[in-house]
Amino acid sequence: MTTMKNAGSKILLRVQSIIKNNDDFSQISIPKKMIPPPITPCKTPDRELIHDGNSSTFIDEIQNDENDTKISIKNKKDFCIATPPLPTTESENSSDEEDTQNMEGKTFTKAGVEIDRASAGNVRRSKEESAIDTEQEDCFGYTTCKLKKKYGSMGQVFMHVIIRKDNGYLGISLAGHRDRTKMACFIAGINPKGMASSTPLEIGDEIVEVNGIVLQGRSHLNVPTILKSIIGTSLKFVIIRRKPSADDLAVKPVTQFPLCLDEDEDVFAHYTNVRMVQIKKGNSGLGIMIIEGKHAEVGQGIFISDIQEGSMADMAGLHIGEMILAVNKDSLIGCSYETAASLLKKSDGVVVLKICNPNKTKETSTNSITSTSITVKGSSDAKACSASPDKATQSSRPVTPMPKKSPAKEVVDPSKALIVPNENTTIEIDTNNKPLGVVAVGSELNIHTDAVIIDILPDGIASKDKRLQIFDQITEINGNKINQDCSEKQLQKYLKDLQPKMRLTIFRSDVESTEKVEFDLMKKPGKQFGIGLRIHHPKGMILTEVLPGGIIELDGRLRKGDIITHINSESVCNLSHEDSSILLKTIQGKATFKVLRPIPKKR
Repeated sequence: MTTMKNAGSKILLRVQSIIKNNDDFSQISIPKKMIPPPITPCKTPDRELIHDGNSSTFIDEIQNDENDTKISIKNKKDFCIATPPLPTTESENSSDEEDTQNMEGKTFTKAGVEIDRASAGNVRRSKEESAIDTEQEDCFGYTTCKLKKKYGSMGQVFMHVIIRKDNGYLGISLAGHRDRTKMACFIAGINPKGMASSTPLEIGDEIVEVNGIVLQGRSHLNVPTILKSIIGTSLKFVIIRRKPSADDLAVKPVTQFPLCLDEDEDVFAHYTNVRMVQIKKGNSGLGIMIIEGKHAEVGQGIFISDIQEGSMADMAGLHIGEMILAVNKDSLIGCSYETAASLLKKSDGVVVLKICNPNKTKETSTNSITSTSITVKGSSDAKACSASPDKATQSSRPVTPMPKKSPAKEVVDPSKALIVPNENTTIEIDTNNKPLGVVAVGSELNIHTDAVIIDILPDGIASKDKRLQIFDQITEINGNKINQDCSEKQLQKYLKDLQPKMRLTIFRSDVESTEKVEFDLMKKPGKQFGIGLRIHHPKGMILTEVLPGGIIELDGRLRKGDIITHINSESVCNLSHEDSSILLKTIQGKATFKVLRPIPKKR
């Protein structure tokens, strides 16, 4: 061992095999299934990941035991805002024999989209098959030849895209396989009022993939959750059709479907002042209390009995006494208090409420007290009793005078609107289903509200639009509120959601909302900072990643989104890849970091 340690960087070994080369042993082969799959290397804290804001080149610094540093350059395509995906190691032109153990986990297509390794978009083909296939791959790696190679032996295979509409539903009923030992996802019914009714999908079709996610061999009970978790409006289904198509279904084809709001709009026709309200549900809920009661004009229903001040419901403009007609796609007409409370509790994310205000028509110019009574049934949230008209007059609140209408502001087209300082401005950017090209840090990192733009990629769509600026605060993305209840993971999902257009609400302070901080760190021999940086930023180097186990992570003071302007009094604003790498590598002992930290302005 001492000889090997002192041998230097290159070692020449002479090896003698002790295995006898006889026919009996040579015929013994290790079963393929016993060979463990290759281990995907994980991130180590002993490196700095530096990437250029102007190009798609990344530099890894890795320090070995002898303190020698090896710099390797990896070109990445389709650069995205989040941590760049690890390149796939599978070769499309490899052997046709696929090791099923190697098909577990995720990989990335040429377009940078994450898919399952077992997806048809990642199917292995020979050089001859690749040369014959002239079809352009889509973002999930699909081509007709790939689909036929993967699923052609199972029946007719084809793709179909369904675009999800706002508040729309697919209208597909799913069922499992008749043979309970087999897991599959079949279409058991198609609602004529759903979006799938206008597609070529048929009862008995088997859904094997959606957007590169393999559903073959999985329970149909998990598929709705998978579909809801897919970001974006486009769903690309890979379908297998057999004849006769419905023989494998575990149930009879579904022909009757429950009513939905689209089919039952006439039920709400006699209600007055009906409107739709979208509320982002936070950790503390919607902030309303409900009761089951009976209104003199609109009849039995679920009414708002109280609203928490400053809650999501309060900010959305809900009022006490209003009637809730529906929660998302579920009607509350004729529902009990328990059913309504259950629907409100289990709703998540953006909740769409259909509201009517039966008392609005009773408001008079003299702002007199209304005499309309509501007979209330008991609930667990509040004590309620049956109120007669006389008692209702005594206990009801006076009608709040209607506020005077302010002069109407000129309506500005969001696609052309300019951002006004110290005001919330809604803008719309044509993204054509491409990334916006901004880097932002979320509210849980900057400990205030909103998210802050810390970088705008030079060749991105936002850079070409020229309206967004560094340190702009994002308060809303495509209708999703960005506040203290929005996690960093949710923020990145909203930014990655590829849409034809991106609608943003921006707040820009007239004064740059940042603070300057300074940290002293000790770097010991053999240790690395364990950070990811983006260089060529106009103000310095952006801290984009903190690796576990590194000096920065253990110290805990620097955080993602910080902009490093100086290291040991040396400006890092215009350093190249090589200079940045050498600077971080050669630092020993005490290192002083000067940092510019974005701080959103409280409003």
